[in-house]
Order: sequence, then C-alpha cells, then structure tokens
Amino acid sequence: MRAGAVAAGTVFCLTVSGVAQAPVELTFCVGAESPTTSRVGISPEVEVDVARALAAELGASTLFVRLDPHDTEPEQAVLAGRCQAALGVIDDPSLVTGDRSPAGISLTDPYYAAGYALISRADVRRVRTLAELGESRIGVEKESVVAFTLRQRGHRVHVLPNSGAVIRAVAERRLDYGYLWGPMAAVLLRTGTYVSAVRSFKTSDRWDFAMAVRERDDDLRRRLNTAIHTLVKTGAVAQILTEHGIPFMNPRSNVPSLSRSTPAPDTIKP
Repeated sequence: MRAGAVAAGTVFCLTVSGVAQAPVELTFCVGAESPTTSRVGISPEVEVDVARALAAELGASTLFVRLDPHDTEPEQAVLAGRCQAALGVIDDPSLVTGDRSPAGISLTDPYYAAGYALISRADVRRVRTLAELGESRIGVEKESVVAFTLRQRGHRVHVLPNSGAVIRAVAERRLDYGYLWGPMAAVLLRTGTYVSAVRSFKTSDRWDFAMAVRERDDDLRRRLNTAIHTLVKTGAVAQILTEHGIPFMNPRSNVPSLSRSTPAPDTIKP
C-alpha cells in the first residue's frame, strides 16, 4: 500500500462517568516490513488489526500513517507529530537509545512478544535449546540479528539470502536446522513443506513489543495500557495473531497480569 494516511474503522465516543464525549480519532504510525526486529515484530497488517482492536476498546476511530522502508523510524515520526502512537516498537534497552527509548518518547506496556523459531525436518533430532545443537550447521537469513549473534555464541552458521532459501536448504537435507524469525517462518511454513517448527524448542532470542507515544501524552499512554491489559488478558491479541497464522507469545515484562519472576507460558510456541 502507498505510504500515507489511510482512514479506517468506525467512529466511537469516549465516555466519562457515563457522559458521551466528542468522537476521538487515534493516529498510528505503521512501520515497514523488516528482516530484523529493529522496526516491526510482525506484519504491519497484523499490527493494524491489533491497533483497531485497541481503539475499539477505547471507543475511538483509527487513522494509519504508513511508513515506507526508507522513511524515518516510527518513534521519530511520533516526535514529529505525524501520529500519536507508533506500532510494533521493540521494548529492549539494548536496542534503543537512552534508557528505553529516544528522548521525548515513552513506551506503553507490551502487548505481544515475538522471537526466533528453530525449524527442521521430522526425521531430525528434537532439541530444546540452541546449546543442544552442538556442531550442527544452522541456516539463517542474511542481515538478520541472529546472523551475527549466533556466530558470537560459537555456533556454525550458514547464511542464506532469505527465509525461503533457509527452508529449502533444510527440506533438501543440505542443512538440518534453520533459525528464522518466528512470525515470518510461521507464515512461510503454512504453504506445505516437510519442514516445521521444532515444538520443544525454547527460544532465548525473543523480545517484547509495545507502542511509542510522546512523553507528554501520558493520558494517552495510560488509556492504551488499560486497553492492552484487557486485550492480552482476554486473549483478543492472541486471536488476531492466530487468525494471521502467527504464533502468539505472552510479553514477559510490564503487563501486571503476568508475573515477572515466573513468566506465563506461551499460548503457542514457535
């Protein structure tokens, strides 16, 4: 879809003490597809569906600003006033500037998590962790986060042009395992192949995703947090992801209904 603002949804009215207020419209920035977790965790279209559900929970309509791959980062678009909130922002201090986010930006509580999935054929040994792979060669997509981190951990990495090439290499027995971004792998593996995600595998490469708003929009952040808690707790976010064929993973931080010391189990594990 061409970059720009796209209106969507039905206009609702926020209420305070049962008194109807003027219709409210929430504007969201949607990042472009990316092979890494630096921009958006899952498909922008899935993020749009989640945003619509959150807005409906708040009684608001939605407007989306589409950012193309060469556009500014979503958080910067928020700071520039192009939208009120940016979707799919990674909640990880090691991958953003400052404490948690650029100056002037606050993050909402996370509403889903996503991580890397180990894929293999049915005749290959099942494992639970990367450490159990030993000297096995692991196929990864070039320019992905794990193309660098797996080598740093001492794994034998075979870099291929894209996720489809990794899946083909595993299916053709040129590699035993592939390590792919879970949401992307889930969609690609639906088309029918001898390769599937290793269900017993517990990924250590996973991140929580939240929305970015301006620090001064604290009331908006609180309202979004209320809707996020409701939709995560009721399973609405999980249902949206499942409808798109993407595994849902509970966020491990910031959502009060989930224990920090004992994270809730994933609804579906890649």
